[in-house]
Amino acid sequence: MNSFKSYSVILATALIVIGIVVSSFLTEYNTVIASVTTTITAVIGAVALFFQFKKDKEINKASFLLEFSKQFYETYDCLEIFNLIEKSVDDVDFDLYKELSKPYYMLKIENYLSWCMTLASLVRKGTVSILDIDALFNYRFFAVVNNKAVQDLELIKYYNSYIEVINLYKIWRNFRIKHKKEIPFSSSDLCENAEYKKLFEIRD
Repeated sequence: MNSFKSYSVILATALIVIGIVVSSFLTEYNTVIASVTTTITAVIGAVALFFQFKKDKEINKASFLLEFSKQFYETYDCLEIFNLIEKSVDDVDFDLYKELSKPYYMLKIENYLSWCMTLASLVRKGTVSILDIDALFNYRFFAVVNNKAVQDLELIKYYNSYIEVINLYKIWRNFRIKHKKEIPFSSSDLCENAEYKKLFEIRD
């Protein structure tokens, strides 16, 4: 990839240089031809550089998102809570509310929501867009935000600390509705939480 990048930049630069050299020879004979040649060559070189830099930007963004995905498991340590949430869906007898009320898991919930807060901040600052993160992170985000136990124990209870997460939820939910995509864990959708409605229905 680095080799391809180098060749592209070299080619674009060479085109510009060739244009300048050719125009210097043609100037003696035909000023118009020299000007047109220089302009066309410069445009071609600039376009080549633009597409190369754009490609590099997309590659860097993809690498960043993959690294952030790893942080879900390593830095924020969200896997245990994620697995418990999935278990509660598969096993109707599993008391997730009771399990998550334990101090050990309460800390894990805070970590999980901190990961969501970081993601929300990245979107708010324009570092990434909803379109960038939708395929990779939608399931993990809505798994915790649309979980009734998490809502009651942490997210709504301390909503002032999680305003960015709630704002991202609204934007992301609308995005998926607009594009006719299923919203994960919609059976306990945050917007249907009674306390959420009391707090946010007037603002919404």
